[in-house]
Amino acid sequence: MHHVRVLIFFPMALFLACQGNAPASRTGFADVNGTRLYYEVSGQGEPLVLIHGFSFDSSCWDDQMEALISRFEVLRYDLRGFGKSALPEPGIPYSHTDDLVALLDLFQMEKIHLLGHSYGGRLVFDFVMDHPDRVLSLLLPEAAISIRGGPESVELEAWIGNTWGTGAEEGVEAARTVWLKGSPFAPALRNPKSAAKVKQMVERYSGWHWENRDPAVSFVSYAPEQLRAIKAPSLIILGLLNPPYYHEIASIQHEHIPNSTLVTMKGVGHALNIEAPDEFNCIVIEFLETVTSRR
Repeated sequence: MHHVRVLIFFPMALFLACQGNAPASRTGFADVNGTRLYYEVSGQGEPLVLIHGFSFDSSCWDDQMEALISRFEVLRYDLRGFGKSALPEPGIPYSHTDDLVALLDLFQMEKIHLLGHSYGGRLVFDFVMDHPDRVLSLLLPEAAISIRGGPESVELEAWIGNTWGTGAEEGVEAARTVWLKGSPFAPALRNPKSAAKVKQMVERYSGWHWENRDPAVSFVSYAPEQLRAIKAPSLIILGLLNPPYYHEIASIQHEHIPNSTLVTMKGVGHALNIEAPDEFNCIVIEFLETVTSRR
């Protein structure tokens, strides 16, 4: 059954329930698959994995951690090529999905709740298709996916193409300027609660992908009907200030993922968890508590 919900306000009791004490965390570097991945594991409960978007890093979840780790064992990490993790080796193929599997095995996380933002969402889709028995639920805020025959956006394609073209011709700093001017970032950069955080993360990003050919195994492109194979309860979260393309992609996900819920957030764009963290946290926790209570 599909559900569509628009959350505008939250009762005080639910808001308070989203707060919690912060158990100790452990951070470090995992040597897996010939690379080094920076990670943080915190909290207790069922495992929940957080995957960041392109040009971001695991610090994008800072405003989520306190609310989540009192209920879940949370793993957040920097994807290969981002944050504190090692850069890819030119010409040596690798897979973000395989990196995630290696981390889960290292931390003995057999079944997980999996949350992937934007670019991280593409990893989520590949993971659940390849390892459906390891997924308890999916959380898909602005989750990217390549849909065969799906919608296209001249605006977004031009933004991405101009960023990579500028990186190749003028270098990382020029590419960074173009990247930050993209319309998906505009709401976050207008918001005093999120502007500094988003800028700092993008400025920390090495820009390696803008100057190098990434040897990562390409993410899979799916026909819409293939999404019907996803059996895990799934939460799709959409910021209403996003360009139309994001609305279309969210609608396709919601239409074709059988057990999915679509929630929209007013007044935010692509960096929704940073732009409105309290609302985002309560949406996530309410969904996860509903999922766990059904088992």
